Amino acid sequence: MTNLPLTGNFQITATFKQINNKLWKTLGYHTGIDFIGSDNIYATCDGIVDTIAFSKAYGNYIVIKELNSDRFHYFCHLASTKVKKGDKVNRSTILGIMGSTGNVTGKHLHYEIRKGKTLSDKTLINPADYCGIPNKKGTYNSNDYQLKVDEIKYKVHIQNIGWQEQKENGQLAGTEGEALRLEAIIIYSTVPLQYRVHLQEIGWTDWCPQDCMAGTVGEGKRLEAIEIIAQKEIQATAHIQDIGWQETKIGTQIKIGTEGRALRLEALKLEFVK
Repeated sequence: MTNLPLTGNFQITATFKQINNKLWKTLGYHTGIDFIGSDNIYATCDGIVDTIAFSKAYGNYIVIKELNSDRFHYFCHLASTKVKKGDKVNRSTILGIMGSTGNVTGKHLHYEIRKGKTLSDKTLINPADYCGIPNKKGTYNSNDYQLKVDEIKYKVHIQNIGWQEQKENGQLAGTEGEALRLEAIIIYSTVPLQYRVHLQEIGWTDWCPQDCMAGTVGEGKRLEAIEIIAQKEIQATAHIQDIGWQETKIGTQIKIGTEGRALRLEALKLEFVK
């Protein structure tokens, strides 16, 4: 997996902030990076399709709003599109096919990133830095720019069921609609973290490191809350008795669940912020 919009061998034919007042009149320089390579154009983040449109400059283009960020990703000069506005996308989603629509001299992808949707020198972000590639014309291969993905895995002990199979990276652990309490949890992570649980009739337990069980087995006590401290931002949500899914919490130190309300945790989802 990469942050690149295409796979395999590719060329960079125009760099970010390459100066040419005749070609790029708005700011006097190139506002993104131009790629030639695979026909399939991929999303470069987890996000939502914000815009699908046509302009004289960008031709057929798609704008992706990145999740949990103020970045907007522009994919321009497409021959055709394969998504619709409002679709959720990730790095395996094909957005469209490379083309030559709009103001171009040949088939290529213009890829641009903005902080917000306004085009100005202050809002532009260097796509080379985001993709982890040189901001330099040349021939490259996507295999050389694979992302290191931090993972979080977890399993829970459920009333009347026992240990559920391990879940990972935002998958649901526990049950919905069955009124079954979580009784214990083990978290595994590629990022150092520690956690503790708020336990029925006991309160907060001691902190434990990753790969350690927090809670009890065979004592019939419900988990009421979980607190996690990690060296990377984590996002988490919990399904709570009589409440349902709680609002997602994001940070390097978060709590999910409730204290002092005698409500059981029934399910949860954990994921590192990308």
